[in-house]
Amino acid sequence: MPMDCALIGTKIWELPIPKSAMVVSVVRSGNTLIPDEELELKYADELFIIMNQNTYSEDNQKIESLIYNNWK
Repeated sequence: MPMDCALIGTKIWELPIPKSAMVVSVVRSGNTLIPDEELELKYADELFIIMNQNTYSEDNQKIESLIYNNWK
């Protein structure tokens, strides 16, 4: 997560990512976390997302746009 991303503080399950993609883990300060309903995004979080290979290109563009077009 970039420092100025408006999504910081958003719960993982509130992210409007495509239904064919899923956040499976988050690396925060060197620790791997399995997201639950309460996990909120923080600066420098690394999201590991699985995507359907048939929709990868489109889904990846949507996710990158979501993160990088939501800077404050």
